Amino acid sequence: MSSVPPPPKWLFAGPLPPPVHGQAIATSRLQQALTPHLRLEVLDTAAGGRGAWPRIGAHWALLRRCLERRGVRLYLSLNANAGMVLSVVIAIAVLLRGGRVVLHHHSFAHIRRARMILRPLGLAAERVLHLTQCPRMGALLQAQYGGWRCASLHNAALVDPALRQLPLRGAGPKLVLGHLANLSEEKGLTRALQAFVALRDAGYDAQLLLAGPAVDEHAQGVLRQACSAHPEHVRWMGPLNVEGKREFFAAIDVFLFPSLYRNETQGIVNLEAMAAGVPVIAIDQCCVGADIGQDGGAAVANADEFDAALLHFAAALRQDSQEAAARARRRFDELLVQADEDLQALLRVMGAADLHEDC
Repeated sequence: MSSVPPPPKWLFAGPLPPPVHGQAIATSRLQQALTPHLRLEVLDTAAGGRGAWPRIGAHWALLRRCLERRGVRLYLSLNANAGMVLSVVIAIAVLLRGGRVVLHHHSFAHIRRARMILRPLGLAAERVLHLTQCPRMGALLQAQYGGWRCASLHNAALVDPALRQLPLRGAGPKLVLGHLANLSEEKGLTRALQAFVALRDAGYDAQLLLAGPAVDEHAQGVLRQACSAHPEHVRWMGPLNVEGKREFFAAIDVFLFPSLYRNETQGIVNLEAMAAGVPVIAIDQCCVGADIGQDGGAAVANADEFDAALLHFAAALRQDSQEAAARARRRFDELLVQADEDLQALLRVMGAADLHEDC
């Protein structure tokens, strides 16, 4: 009787919490999803968030590991900004030694504007699979870099399943808004507060729950001022653990995502909100608008339209907030079906003898 060969071994490298941000959460949950099916050697490129030099040291250790033998299979969560150079050097080193790379993109900046540092990856395009977070992101990546091989891995498959089990919430007399992020100007802290004020000025009894760490002194000052100006209506919950995040989404009626962060792709918090049955009002970037669709809330083209979109949606909630919550969850369920199909396709690729099989 012939034995079933073990699945190929992969080096699995990317940022893991801490610190907590969307890319680290996605990397951690993907590791959990792949572990039962593949042999993974996991390397944390974030180095526990201890600073630039420890992160460089972690990448150096990864490079040395990749060069120990030929034909390495590497899953690599692509760094953004200056750290992209480290990612590309490691990927090219693997390719030069006959290896294969799955490169997971978490930033929109290098898709909106091409980065020359990425061009050499096209020289071994048949041995690189580029993972993006939605088909639109993949199509834009291919258009920017000349036909790279792309596959989608939607983050809905990586959302905490307990959020899907939360009871659907119908809005009461008080309309509770929520904004969860690494709180900053780019991520939309001030815009969320302005939208909250616009809603109250329009006569709504609105409350705003803010959650996540303040990333700088400016954000801390904005939070102090907001809580002081609206002590009964604005609350900052600080950083949240898993249980705290579930409590946050269970307590809000509408999630605000007015992010203009230049690396924004999908916003895993939007998916978490819809899983919890919470409609999302967002500024559309990359995958955001397509994810929300017709039922998940509303996505606007630019920041100037955000307040009006929230006011319009709040008026609709007065008619049937329970149905709006149900529609948001149904939208997440649609995304989850696609995400499960994406994950199964990725497992087939990573378990195949050659990277191009079953793409």
